[in-house]
Amino acid sequence: MKRVVEGGKRTVVRRRSFTEEFRRLVVKETLVPGASVSAVALNHRLNTNLLFTWRRRYLRELASVGLVNLLPVRIEPSETTVSVSIPEPLPTKQCAHNTSPPGCIEIEAYGACIRLQGAVDVVVLRAVLDALSGR
Repeated sequence: MKRVVEGGKRTVVRRRSFTEEFRRLVVKETLVPGASVSAVALNHRLNTNLLFTWRRRYLRELASVGLVNLLPVRIEPSETTVSVSIPEPLPTKQCAHNTSPPGCIEIEAYGACIRLQGAVDVVVLRAVLDALSGR
């Protein structure tokens, strides 16, 4: 509760509270392709940072339940046969580029080179690494 003093009088201003159902509905609006989190927050008269917090919590819940969707992949038959086993680690510096921009992170894991630029969603990165490890 906040207390505001106006003209010598005390006025109590209560914070708005939101149901879990409302939070999930608003977060789902932000997950629609092309949706802007800022615009959704503005439409619901919410602080954008608050909505991002709700969104992170919701995506963590989805990841823990295993409901995170990865992009569909189609594997087509190949004329060559490759034996698949535990991936060998890449030699050091194989995926590093001399011209990597500042703020770029490169990860060598499970026989793949993953390059991350800009803001990285931890939940999505965890899902990608889990998928590469074969879990």
